[in-house]
Amino acid sequence: MKSLITVVAALAISSGSLCFAADRGANVYNLQMLHSSGGEFFWQEMGSGVNQFEFTSTDYSNTFEMAFVIEGSVDINLAAIDGLEVHAISGGPAPTLEIGDVTFTDGYYVFSNAGVGMDDVVITTPGVSPFRISDEPLWTVITSVGGDVHWQHRNGQLVYEFTGNGNTYFYADLSHASGPSDEECFWFGSISSADITLPTEAEQGGATIPAGLSSINGGGLEPYRLVFSFGEEEADPLPEDINGDGVVDLEDLLALIAAWGSTSP
Repeated sequence: MKSLITVVAALAISSGSLCFAADRGANVYNLQMLHSSGGEFFWQEMGSGVNQFEFTSTDYSNTFEMAFVIEGSVDINLAAIDGLEVHAISGGPAPTLEIGDVTFTDGYYVFSNAGVGMDDVVITTPGVSPFRISDEPLWTVITSVGGDVHWQHRNGQLVYEFTGNGNTYFYADLSHASGPSDEECFWFGSISSADITLPTEAEQGGATIPAGLSSINGGGLEPYRLVFSFGEEEADPLPEDINGDGVVDLEDLLALIAAWGSTSP
């Protein structure tokens, strides 16, 4: 069974050009977060002016899940739904799956294969990485067998995480036309690259990424974890708001007084 899922952004005409109907900020992928686990995961981000990327998962163990967060509203076109389930973790509600366009509103959703097996799932969405200077893809391919793939917009950064155990495999090609540059990175285990200069293992640092195509490999006898953060982290807009309630008031002052004289560990 094959399921083809196409995510289409709502578009509006503004000043003679196309723009998103909802202000998604850095959320150029329309999905604010995506996490895939189980089976074999293949991701190809495509440029060529179409500005879309594709996810494919082939699962030999009859388990597959893909979690994603939507801000605003997007239409997902389902070409096949046999064995496919959707659950709204928050927001929603989860729409009824049917052949054709299905509208997903603000929410955190999970696609699963209902435990009956799923040969192939393909998701295509518009959008291009905000860290590109052209319409070429940031990643030309990501393959993960048995591991977890996660990406998310966090504090102005686009963060990619790849995790696996000793029986998993990971391979990716990073296309960095705007390089060379240093990007925030953390890794441990069986991760290697002949092209990228990685920081010291298990220490947060900068990875030096050259211009052009760079390959990354993971897997073998060791577990591994690789985290890349692209972009600058947003500054705290209100650092004086100690308790995080959005207002600087007496409660923040009392919290400061209560901590007076303490030192950092």
